[in-house]
Amino acid sequence: MDPDCYPISILPHTSKLFLDFVERPNALAPFYVAGAYSAASSPRPFDAPKRAAIADLLAEQNRSVGAGPQVMANIER
Repeated sequence: MDPDCYPISILPHTSKLFLDFVERPNALAPFYVAGAYSAASSPRPFDAPKRAAIADLLAEQNRSVGAGPQVMANIER
């Protein structure tokens, strides 16, 4: 069996930005601090007080829409 390899650009409804990101990453380099696959592109963890404040907001918001116990357990975690 001989598999064919097609360029991603043949997919319909693909944005020019995505195609540039995939096919010509250097063209987008001025707009990004790090490459898509570098460790520097990973988000930095929040400090404990900021993380707690975000969790409190998520808990309040999810309680108001009737989120289930698993959602609330995940927020608490």
